[in-house]
Amino acid sequence: KQAQQQQQQQQSNAPAKAALHDQQVRRGKALDLMASGWPPHLESPKYDAHHVLSLCRLHAFQEGLVFLYDKMRLAREVLQVYMTSGDHAGLIAAVSKYGDACRGGDPQLWADVLQHFVEQPGSSCEPQIVEVVGHIEAGSILPPLVVLQLLAKNRSIKMSSVRQYVSRQLAREMSEAARDREAVTKLSSETQGLRAELHKLKSEAHVFQASRCSATGAPLELPALHFMCGHSFSARALGDGGQECPLCAPELRRVLEIRRNMAATGLQQDRFFTELRESGDGFSVIADHFGRGVMNITPATAASAVAAGSKPSP
Repeated sequence: KQAQQQQQQQQSNAPAKAALHDQQVRRGKALDLMASGWPPHLESPKYDAHHVLSLCRLHAFQEGLVFLYDKMRLAREVLQVYMTSGDHAGLIAAVSKYGDACRGGDPQLWADVLQHFVEQPGSSCEPQIVEVVGHIEAGSILPPLVVLQLLAKNRSIKMSSVRQYVSRQLAREMSEAARDREAVTKLSSETQGLRAELHKLKSEAHVFQASRCSATGAPLELPALHFMCGHSFSARALGDGGQECPLCAPELRRVLEIRRNMAATGLQQDRFFTELRESGDGFSVIADHFGRGVMNITPATAASAVAAGSKPSP
């Protein structure tokens, strides 16, 4: 009797299986037709892409939607297709493709995917969350604070799932902080030394005792020229270029050029705000532009920039 019931059940399911198989075959042919009408070397298809897109939406044709969105370079829409269908594996594969900054992708997509998994009820997507966090950490895609803020939205996530990530990030931040403190100490010491040397040059007499020409190494001949950098030259060795030390001048010009470029960059306020909006780590952008002098713009610097022909951005 049980065998008879199983046989009847199989017979009743046969039409549904046949219909499903027929649908898969037809959709496979439709996808092949779409691909043949939009080969890789063409910028636009041989058919109306928006009309086909509407048909794919109408019949919930996921593969067709993904194909068209990919061709139209609509990465967020591709991710949305996988989010709507609940295809977690496809979603992670898609964000790995479209969120790779090395290939021109948008790293912010990783934050969208992580937020999607976090917003799922309970801890049903905990394995996917761990996998996405692993990708983010491996590529240094998002700041740890952003990741932790997203994870905090789901109180069902176990601390054990992200404990290792938090520990590694804390260790890395502490290591970077220690290196920064060492760099600050070194630069402060060098700055104090330079200030002391500058004060000495301004307030004390400087005795020149060089006996050889810094250019030729030969005994110094009169008339001789002495520079405050400590180099001395025979006038014959310098020729007509006796206004600056030929050994120190290239480095001085390089430093002055760097300062001019930093000042010019500091006047580009629109660039600062654009980078701030697009960056995932706004603090780094602010620190970078602060060093370039974007916070030091005054009416005098703006007027000098206008006079030089490089009007600052409003």
